Amino acid sequence: MTINYTIIYPYPIYNQGLINILAQHPDIHFNCTGSTVSAREALIKVDDWMADLVIIGLQHKGNEELKIIELIKKKSRKNMVLLIAGQDQLDLVRRGLVKGADGFIYAYSDDVTFMEAIHSLLKKQVYLPQGFRIHPIPLQLPDLSRTNARIPFPITEREKEVLKLICKGLNNKQISVNLFISDQTVAVHRKNLFRKLGVKNSISLIQLAIEKKMIS
Repeated sequence: MTINYTIIYPYPIYNQGLINILAQHPDIHFNCTGSTVSAREALIKVDDWMADLVIIGLQHKGNEELKIIELIKKKSRKNMVLLIAGQDQLDLVRRGLVKGADGFIYAYSDDVTFMEAIHSLLKKQVYLPQGFRIHPIPLQLPDLSRTNARIPFPITEREKEVLKLICKGLNNKQISVNLFISDQTVAVHRKNLFRKLGVKNSISLIQLAIEKKMIS
């Protein structure tokens, strides 16, 4: 089995370390088709960085990296994207996951965690560190029982698509087929909707969506 991958990360030594780790895998041949420290370069020539697996290290602002994720996923949902970021970049990570990234590890993670993430993505599963929340402050959600209550956190276009199919009674697998994404990614969007809207199950989610006229 051969997996072609690219690395977009601002530190050359870090890039070489990831290449060395993947080269030692006993069962899978990981073939590095490109490695760059410039997200802007990758954004300009995004087709050159398309691969089975794209590893992206987020920089401080991350604007180029977010655009790369979006472009990659528009071209092919089969391409896997793994994000690497620091503890102070979690909001940026969440935006990357909304754009379609398939997993995330902290920059301080060891090689075991890195390979766990890679194997999860190869199984079409989302990988997130233990304790990481898609939404950072669920306990601060207001009571949405009043008809004039505002939804405090915006719903993305992808979440709206998932919500509409949930309201039609589709399960995660059926939604994944309709939207050409993995069922694990659907599960992430479903949990994100739960947290944003302050509900605990799909029935409450559907009731709230109907009450607030969130679907048409």
